[in-house]
Amino acid sequence: RFAELRGLSYAGVWTMVEAGVLRFGIVDGHKCFVLTDDERRAAEIRRLDGETFSNGQKAYPLKGVDKSWPVGAKLIARRESWAFSEGASDFLHLFDLYVQYRKAGGQWVFTPMGLLGAGIKHLVPEIMRKAHGRTAVLIPDGDDSGARMGEHWSEQFSKAGADVETMK
Repeated sequence: RFAELRGLSYAGVWTMVEAGVLRFGIVDGHKCFVLTDDERRAAEIRRLDGETFSNGQKAYPLKGVDKSWPVGAKLIARRESWAFSEGASDFLHLFDLYVQYRKAGGQWVFTPMGLLGAGIKHLVPEIMRKAHGRTAVLIPDGDDSGARMGEHWSEQFSKAGADVETMK
């Protein structure tokens, strides 16, 4: 049902659940989905119906969340490329597209990761140290904050020794 609601493939949703980046639960009496990974340093909770919580925000406030840890980073393997989306919804679609691409025989292996907001200006040092020699594909939103995000992360990953591509 979640795949249908969000315009995702069943295989993509199933793979996200199996990978530990997508979970479900009830918060304040509302059915919700949770984006996180097994590291559980970053997470975002959203209502399934797309409505806001009682505080007027679309994401439930969580104490101790470290947005400098991209969701999905726990899945990084030794010699992979990375693809970063901006925000929770785009992360779901990026991961789903990756699953569909691989299922169709695509050979490029990369780790889909989500930056939970355009305002994130740094990532934990352990992630940046792993960037050297990798390809980082950035997929920012098509608005002004997304353009700034793309420029900022292109510069940061280049300084860390990564090859950077920004999707527009």
